[in-house]
Amino acid sequence: MKLTMDRETISANLGRVIFLGVDYRHPYEKDKGYDEEKIEGVTLHIGCERLADSIDVVVETLEPLDIPKFANLEFEGLSYDPYATVSTFNMDGATRSRGVLTERFRCIRVGAEGTLGRKPEDIQAAGGDVAKGKK
Repeated sequence: MKLTMDRETISANLGRVIFLGVDYRHPYEKDKGYDEEKIEGVTLHIGCERLADSIDVVVETLEPLDIPKFANLEFEGLSYDPYATVSTFNMDGATRSRGVLTERFRCIRVGAEGTLGRKPEDIQAAGGDVAKGKK
């Protein structure tokens, strides 16, 4: 079940969304080690006001992010795609099973509020700060 979230849905379910950090995955070769120049994956760590917790969002765009810490975020194509798994284990000679809901968030692009879809040159031309996305 994949749910696409628009701006109103994000606001209603997650509240204010702020940037906490980002992890980049780099390709690894046994003889060369990690290639820091290439990016294989981007995982964004965000704080959600309504959840009172943080969540991870996988970003499909494989480019370094230029977002200041604790900036309000806006998303393009944010989706919620949960799935269930079952863990089976033996306890006191009896087989037990336990279901676990794994929450998965993905988006196409992410940016500081007011910068998504705008070029840095346009923000600077309007007399704004690129890092804050303000004009």
